[in-house]
Amino acid sequence: MFAAIELDVEFRIAEVRQLASDWVLARTNSIGRVTVHATRESAPEANQELFVFQKVGGDWKIARYCFSTTNPPGSASL
Repeated sequence: MFAAIELDVEFRIAEVRQLASDWVLARTNSIGRVTVHATRESAPEANQELFVFQKVGGDWKIARYCFSTTNPPGSASL
């Protein structure tokens, strides 16, 4: 996916909460622009994200990830 698009976004941390010794939840918001390499078209990008991290072998890994747009309805999208 990242070979096809370029993301120029800023993430803001809304919340980080440790759920257990090896599980952490993080909520973020992001805003910026996305550009499609094939067409060079660019559009605003704004999302809210939920990350669930799990400690595996001493390292934190993304175990789950979801997002939803916060762009207003009818805004330009690619």
